[in-house]
Amino acid sequence: MAEISEGGAVPTIKVLNRSGLDALILDGTELRGAKQNRMVNLTIVAGGGMETVVPVSCVERGRWAYRSHRFTSSKRTVASRLRNLKAHRVAENLARSGVAEADQGEVWKEVNAYLAKGHASSATQALDDVFTPHDDALESVVSRLGDLDAHGAMVALQGEIVALDLFDHGETFRKAWPSLLRGYAIDAILEERPHWEPLTRFAASTRLHDFAAQAVVARQEVPGVGEYYTVRGPGVVGGIARHRGRVVHAALFPSARP
Repeated sequence: MAEISEGGAVPTIKVLNRSGLDALILDGTELRGAKQNRMVNLTIVAGGGMETVVPVSCVERGRWAYRSHRFTSSKRTVASRLRNLKAHRVAENLARSGVAEADQGEVWKEVNAYLAKGHASSATQALDDVFTPHDDALESVVSRLGDLDAHGAMVALQGEIVALDLFDHGETFRKAWPSLLRGYAIDAILEERPHWEPLTRFAASTRLHDFAAQAVVARQEVPGVGEYYTVRGPGVVGGIARHRGRVVHAALFPSARP
């Protein structure tokens, strides 16, 4: 993974998959290095032996200089509320203009809000600096909740559904879950409320049905192999990546941000 060119461009990077296998690049993954840290705008399947242009957003406003020639994965997705915000704009822009871009100014504003909420000091206004002071707490959460025998998870924080991530294979979910969990857990750490009602399974399933009702699913042209569909409705927004007849990843969020 590297900048799109030597000069770079904020909204895109390139991935050269040298293997003979297709690779899943997960929505919301934070990538460190190169000229500035980025987050992946939507789930993409990078074809084996192919170079793929990946739509991204900057999550480090104060740096535009090489720290390394390659990106490395942070092993986590960005905070879940930032994923939600990004998903709304990406779905809107795909429907309107066919471009998988977020609102970069909106992303920077949200990153700054996280820095303030976490009382985090960051010379480059980097989202990474929100997570770093909480690494031990995040790994404690992963050690307790990071091994699930499932194909996905609906996540609620303090009684409110924040996301639904589904995969075609349990093994894919098990590999992705620790990264997703760190992104969910940072919100739980930073936004603890003194009083809230736990969400029961019945209430969760009812809300899932309610926010999925009337959703419109539309195919969009995006980089990579396979197919991509936006999901938009009065109560839900997100995307579905499909490859070789299977839904490899669906990421859905409440359209009213909690």
